[in-house]
Amino acid sequence: MQGYMTESCVFQRLMNAVAAGTSTQSSSRVDLQTQNADAVCFALTFGDVLDTCAIVVRVMENTPDGTSGATAIPGASYTATAGATDHDNKIVLIDVKRSKITKRYVYLEVARATANAIIDGVTAIIYEKSALPVTQDSSVVNTTQAGS
Repeated sequence: MQGYMTESCVFQRLMNAVAAGTSTQSSSRVDLQTQNADAVCFALTFGDVLDTCAIVVRVMENTPDGTSGATAIPGASYTATAGATDHDNKIVLIDVKRSKITKRYVYLEVARATANAIIDGVTAIIYEKSALPVTQDSSVVNTTQAGS
C-alpha cells in the first residue's frame, strides 16, 4: 500500500460549475479501461439549491465514449427533494466498484427539476488501480505530500 492517497488514486475533474437551472447535465466520461481501475467515486458538489428542487443523480455507463444509448448502473444513484437549505453547499458521493460496471465508460448525470440548483462541479476519484504509483489527470495542477 502506498503512503499517500495521491499515489494510489487519480483525481479527475469531470464537470465545471453550472449556473442555477433545472436542466439535466452530464459530466465528462471516465475510461476505466485506459485507467486500469476497478472503482470510481464521483463527488458532486452543489452551490445554492432552492427549496423543492427535485434532484436525481445517476452513474451512467456506455461502451462508446458518449451519452447516447447509455444506461444507469443499478444502485448507483441518489434521489432527493431539497429542503430550504439541506443541499446548499453540500457534497453527494457515489462510489461504484467494477462488479456493478459492465461497460468501458462511466459518467455522472445530474437532473435538476422544479426549482433551481447550482452545480459547483463533479470530480472523479479513480482507485483500485493495477499500476502504482499513479499519474494524476491533467485537471490536477499540483500535488503536495507532507509528512511520513
